[in-house]
Amino acid sequence: SPNKDAIEMATRVEQSYQKVMALWHQLHVNTKSLISWNYLRKDLDLVKTWNLEKLRSSAPGECHQVMKTLQAHYEDFLQDSRDSLVFSVSDRLRLEEEVEACEACKTHFQHLMKSIENEDKEETVAKMYISELKNIRLRLEECEQRLVKRIQSPASSRTDKDARQDNALRIAEQERTQEDLQQLRSEFDVVSTKCNSFLHQSPSGSSVPSLRSELNLLVEKIDHVYGLSTVYLNKLKTIDVIVRSIQDAELLVKGYEIKLSQEEAVPADLSALES
Repeated sequence: SPNKDAIEMATRVEQSYQKVMALWHQLHVNTKSLISWNYLRKDLDLVKTWNLEKLRSSAPGECHQVMKTLQAHYEDFLQDSRDSLVFSVSDRLRLEEEVEACEACKTHFQHLMKSIENEDKEETVAKMYISELKNIRLRLEECEQRLVKRIQSPASSRTDKDARQDNALRIAEQERTQEDLQQLRSEFDVVSTKCNSFLHQSPSGSSVPSLRSELNLLVEKIDHVYGLSTVYLNKLKTIDVIVRSIQDAELLVKGYEIKLSQEEAVPADLSALES
C-alpha cells in the first residue's frame, strides 16, 4: 500500500507549488498593471504640460497621436489592473477622471490648434502684403530720387532755341515719371484695398503691426511724391509758355526793327508800321 507519509508530503509539495504559482501569477499581474500605469502616467503628465507654445512648436499631427496613444494605454491599464492588488477601485476611478479631463482638454487643444493655423495663415498673408508694399515703395523712392535730382539741377536761364529744347526734354522726362507714378498709384490702390480688407478682419499675426505701419507710410509718401511731381510738371509747362511768349515777342520786335531800318523816316502812325 502507498506510504501515507509520502502521500502527505506529495500533497504538501503540490499545495506549495500551487501557492507559488498563484503568487507568481499575482506578481505578474501586479507588475503588468504597474507597467501599464507607468505608460498611462507618462501620457497624462505630457498632456498636462501642453500650452500654446508647445502646440505651435509640435510637428503636425503630434498632439492627435499623443491623445490616441493615451487612450490606448488607458484601455491597456483597465485590462491589466482588473485583477491587480496594487490598484484599488478608487485608484482606477481617479485615473478615469484624469483621462476624461484630458479628453475634455482635447477639444480645447483642437480649438487652439485651429487658432494657431489661422494665425499662421494670417502671418503668411501679412508678410506677402508687406513684401508687395515694399516693392512699390522701392519703385516710388526711385521715382522720387529722379524727381529731386531734376528739381535740383538748374534749368537754362536763356530764352533761345536751346532753352526751349532743354525745357521740352525736361517736360518729356517728367511726363514719363508722372506716368510711372500713375502706374504705381494704380498698383498701390489695388494692394491697399486688399490690405484694408485683411486688416478689417482684425488678424492677430505678429507682422500685422508692420503691415499697418508700412501701409500708412506709403499712403503719405505716394501722395507727397505724386503731388510734388504734378507741381514740378506744371512749373515746367508754365516756363515753356513763358519762353515761347518771350521768343514770339522777340520775333515781333525783330520784325519791327527790320521794318524800321527800311523806312527813311519813322512813321508817326502805328498802323503804317504794322502794315
